[in-house]
Amino acid sequence: MEEQQSLEVPQFKAQLLPHFHTVVLPEKKKLEPTKPEPFRLLLDERGAVKSSRWEQMVKEEQKHQEEAAAFKARPNTVTHKEPFRPRRENRAAPGKTPTRLWTASPPENGKIPADVFPIS
Repeated sequence: MEEQQSLEVPQFKAQLLPHFHTVVLPEKKKLEPTKPEPFRLLLDERGAVKSSRWEQMVKEEQKHQEEAAAFKARPNTVTHKEPFRPRRENRAAPGKTPTRLWTASPPENGKIPADVFPIS
């Protein structure tokens, strides 16, 4: 069997030639150009957050300045009241005690009497 297979000439099977008067090619697909997207950087996001905070702080500061600049005086009530007059109290005049300077003459026995400087 092997001999028969080797002796047989392989048959050439060719495809038919195409008809050149009608050429049918697949349509060429047009590729759309790449559409670039904007970069998303963290720096831009942080900058946006920081600028919004800064704007808010500026608005608050302006509000505080406007509140501080507002006129806050009370109405004048002094001109409608009676003037201040101090009251005299009915007290007896304090008794006068003679003043004795201990530096002028030294105390007797080298001690200061207890009635002058009470020790508690």
